[in-house]
Amino acid sequence: MNQCRMLVCVTVICLALTGRALCQIEITTNHNDVARTGANLNETILNASNVNVSDFGKLFARNVDGQIYAQPLYLSQVPVSGHGTRNVVYVATEHDRVYAFDADDPTAATPLWQVSLGTPVPSQEVCSGSLSGCPYNDLVPEIGITATPVIDVAGGTIYVVAKTKSVSQGAASYSFKLHALDVASGAEKFGGPVEIRAPGFAPLYHLNRPGLLLLNGVVYLGFGSVGDIKSWHGWVMGYSASTLQQVAAFNSTPGGNGGSIWASGQGLAADSDNLYVMSANGSFDANSGGANYGDSVIKLSPAKGLAPVDYFTPHNQSLLAQGDIDLGSGGPMLLPGTNLLVGIGKDGVARLVNTADLGKFNALVNNDVQEFTALQGTCGGTRGICFMGAPVYWDSSAFGPAMYVWGSDDYLKAFPFNGTAFQTTPASQGPILDPAGLSNTVALSLSANGNQSGVVWASAPRSGDANAGVAPGIVYAFDASNLSHELWDSRQNSARDDVGSYAKFTPPTIANGKVYVPTFSNQLVVYGLMAGDFSVKADPDRIIPAGSSASTTVNVIPQANGLTNPVSLYCSDLPPGAKCTFNPPSLPPGSDSMQSSLVVTLGSVAVKNGGLRSFWPATWLYLGCLCVGAVPLAGRRRTRRLWLTVLGLTVAGLLLAFGCGGGGSSSVPGASPPSPVLPSGKITVVAASGGIQHKSTITLAAH
Repeated sequence: MNQCRMLVCVTVICLALTGRALCQIEITTNHNDVARTGANLNETILNASNVNVSDFGKLFARNVDGQIYAQPLYLSQVPVSGHGTRNVVYVATEHDRVYAFDADDPTAATPLWQVSLGTPVPSQEVCSGSLSGCPYNDLVPEIGITATPVIDVAGGTIYVVAKTKSVSQGAASYSFKLHALDVASGAEKFGGPVEIRAPGFAPLYHLNRPGLLLLNGVVYLGFGSVGDIKSWHGWVMGYSASTLQQVAAFNSTPGGNGGSIWASGQGLAADSDNLYVMSANGSFDANSGGANYGDSVIKLSPAKGLAPVDYFTPHNQSLLAQGDIDLGSGGPMLLPGTNLLVGIGKDGVARLVNTADLGKFNALVNNDVQEFTALQGTCGGTRGICFMGAPVYWDSSAFGPAMYVWGSDDYLKAFPFNGTAFQTTPASQGPILDPAGLSNTVALSLSANGNQSGVVWASAPRSGDANAGVAPGIVYAFDASNLSHELWDSRQNSARDDVGSYAKFTPPTIANGKVYVPTFSNQLVVYGLMAGDFSVKADPDRIIPAGSSASTTVNVIPQANGLTNPVSLYCSDLPPGAKCTFNPPSLPPGSDSMQSSLVVTLGSVAVKNGGLRSFWPATWLYLGCLCVGAVPLAGRRRTRRLWLTVLGLTVAGLLLAFGCGGGGSSSVPGASPPSPVLPSGKITVVAASGGIQHKSTITLAAH
């Protein structure tokens, strides 16, 4: 019983430590999570009511120096040196450059920081001699950063893979390098970068296309071919997130060729212990004891050095390989709350497999859980390609869990999932045929507030061949509970909302009321509410002696057409005895930037805080210690009341933590005044208007 009580106490303390983190909005990896669901379920601003051509549109754009194939990533409340605390959107380009932009302020066109990671590889240099597949027209004019990076929030690190060219004594060489960059400054960390190497790995003829995966302290990278030119294999490599040293490598076809791991950019998928990849055309002999896994779903074990521990291969694998019908043109998606994985290949067939027993290979029948033709279009006309990309998943209040997919020459569809299988008839379908079949698929993301207010966001070409990199783009928004209801698209007011050139395979990123859309026009385009939304900024650092006060200015910057409701201002996460006063305490509707003067006053005693991202209540440590200390007392049966009291206090405090409130200890009444302990934490300025809420953090520094 004592061990049980101890476990409860430790769990409560851990939850208390993480409670504040739950209040942050972070998009740190391709398609939002390691299951690759593509859904942000913490979007409280955008919904089916306010996403329309009157209220929603382009707010601003950010210029970059190359095409954007990587999905933009987002962190809130990042302390950026010289700029204070900012919400930041991270953009990587094929010109081997990474940018960090203020995610909210339309006037902040200059990057918070930017770094060059080397010289990109001119695309045609892969075409030496008369090679099949040349000239190469798929990713032009240069190849640099193609895969979506991944962010370690706790470590403050963004991991990026760059393909580079160097010249020494007139001879060119090519390499991939893994960089670990500080999210606040772009500075290299951990002695990076490191060159990515493996026996038989030829950097010039490989492409790092799948989004990076961070799992249990290891960064995993996937590689396939560059346009099926010359010889290649499918690769997965793992590097320590703290040392950047290689810890494992897997070759999908060590005794043959092919088997690319590319998934049209979809990230490597994972559960708590294993990785899952889908390979493209290539050699296959795993059924007869070989080590080649072309056109297969492969389960890799990090504990066994990325050894394959299970696989599924369709019975018609040889036909898929002969016809260039990649199984791995679509990325795997794990279905939350189950041990099931779904993937769709070029043939448009949705295959559902059990991760506990993938099914291996049977020449007569597929040993998967379910398979059905999800896409009914003509599959890209003469190209015969039904799908390249990734579905998204949402458990809605309308028709429950469902997979959303928009294939070539087809309609956006939602297939309900009952926990064991998909309904093969869509529960909902969009009104618009894929506007250009040569997109191969339409890149999707989804935003929702839990199981409510779902919006499906889609990025597609309007015309032309999206593979050429110059197709004009269009962005759509659909009601996720009723796909026949188009909410908005970027052509409805094209003069205002035009997105530029379509970025193939790359989904939009939705965070905190804004939609970040990458393009091949060397721009990140940002959409949001034209009226009513705003950003808020405060001076990031204040030095306030105990028993004194200091003032700062809070700026509220309306978006586009201005505020439609007043803005109320208040503080949260205040230390004991502290007080915030705003003058004025509210700001009126309007389109101009406005200011309020904030005075922060501290009492004679304040709580020292140890620099967590959000102000952490010191009360938790006190209660946790009481909780642990009560275990032996309870074990000796001295008192049950003490245990119940402590447990009640801890649970009550836990509820406050999950409500995103602040807290701290205070001086004991009647005790001698202790020596002042100056704060080293943060307070949060909150601005609320018409259901929209934004925050800015001020660090209280010791004096």
